[in-house]
Amino acid sequence: MPRGKSLTANGITEHVILNQCGLMYYLGNAIHMDIIPSINIAQPEITMKNYRDIMSIPSLLGMDYLRRYSLQFTSDMAILEK
Repeated sequence: MPRGKSLTANGITEHVILNQCGLMYYLGNAIHMDIIPSINIAQPEITMKNYRDIMSIPSLLGMDYLRRYSLQFTSDMAILEK
């Protein structure tokens, strides 16, 4: 997967770039899909010193999802599992 760096409030952070993404939302008996050209997923180095700052950064999924689910990557997709 392509990688990059971004300047954030906490300094320079490495990220993975997911190109040509689709986000699917299951809405009862319907499915809505948004096509997004690219998503940058931050991969900050987490230490005891910066843990609170890192956990306060907003995410696409929300920290409540990231705490309850595991996020795995393959060569062409990201999988969110309970």
